[in-house]
Amino acid sequence: MSVSTQSPGHARSSASLVVGVRIPSWATFTRHIFEGILEHVRLHRERWQIRTMVESTSEIAPVVIDERWSGDGLIVFRPAARELRAWQARKIPVVNLSSESLGLGVPTVIPDNALAGQLAAKHLLELGLKRFAFWGDPSRLYSRQRGKSFAAELEKRGFNCRPMGFEISKLPAAKKWEKVRAEMLKQLAEVDLPIGVFARDDIAAAALTSACSQLGLVVPDQVAVIGCNDDVTFCHTASPPLSSVQYPGKEIGQTAARLLSQMMRSAEPVEELTLVKPRKVVARESTDVLAFADPVVTEALRIIRRESPRSALQVADVISRLPISRASFQQRFREAVGHSPKQEIDRVRIDRASQLLVTTDWPIKEIAYEMQFESSEEFSRFLRRQLGTCATDIRKSNRGR
Repeated sequence: MSVSTQSPGHARSSASLVVGVRIPSWATFTRHIFEGILEHVRLHRERWQIRTMVESTSEIAPVVIDERWSGDGLIVFRPAARELRAWQARKIPVVNLSSESLGLGVPTVIPDNALAGQLAAKHLLELGLKRFAFWGDPSRLYSRQRGKSFAAELEKRGFNCRPMGFEISKLPAAKKWEKVRAEMLKQLAEVDLPIGVFARDDIAAAALTSACSQLGLVVPDQVAVIGCNDDVTFCHTASPPLSSVQYPGKEIGQTAARLLSQMMRSAEPVEELTLVKPRKVVARESTDVLAFADPVVTEALRIIRRESPRSALQVADVISRLPISRASFQQRFREAVGHSPKQEIDRVRIDRASQLLVTTDWPIKEIAYEMQFESSEEFSRFLRRQLGTCATDIRKSNRGR
């Protein structure tokens, strides 16, 4: 589905265009959106004058982006309906960056919340946990989408998801955190342990770790917690630091800038909704636990996940460090984990290879050397065998270009 936009009368092809960018300052994960916008401007040589709302300790004249703002285009996180009506009346193209402003008639670029839920479920399942919960806010669409997908992925693997949370966004600001804490303490006290909990975002996840501490519940041994957005502030001030599904901010910024550029140049319709895929879970101490009942399998997984990203680890290498026969080990590992030790080694190495291909500009030869493949050709054969594709295609598809 697409949205048709009319080119504003004040858009100019030769002079620079005034573009407003409004993203929340309280969320550090959105800084990557700005990086993506700037990269688009640089790569495509856009003549944009960017105006954005920033805190400058009153040393710079404040920029206000509200319904009275005038310019050539806007990229805005969670615009209000009244603002959109005012901007549209002045024929200012707008790209929205929030799930909560869907259906208001402007193009929207947001993370794929369903995929975020799947990634969180897979991460917790890899820890060997058997109990799971989702802490959400039913009044928020992104929360409902993440929670639904999280539960569906668990159900596919034969597990249930305990619904937790409440409509936090509707609470008055006064003493809001105290009411949230009280509800978290109440609901956490009722769960069976150990359990893996996926929170709707990193703010909720950080609050959950604090509530666990107050109840004397150990994170991650009793409650493994994972958030969403990989917000540096909340993830690293939580105790312990939070695992989180990465927010694809740079790609969102690039996509939003591309759409806005098209809208300012032409009246041709653009896509109404673009979903950008989160790439991975950033694992930290809040999920650093292996909850498998078999101690031999647990130790084997520790070896595999610690060493196989950077070495050509063989199943025989793992068995040589364990007090068990090969046949018995293979059987016990498969019963506990659901697949063979070789498949686990390959899975971990694929995750590492994909991470390096997407997040670095290292040559293929250097990545192969880093992971101790004998040659770049062997590395390429490994990717083709496991994923049915090549390194170059992995880079292109995950970077959106």
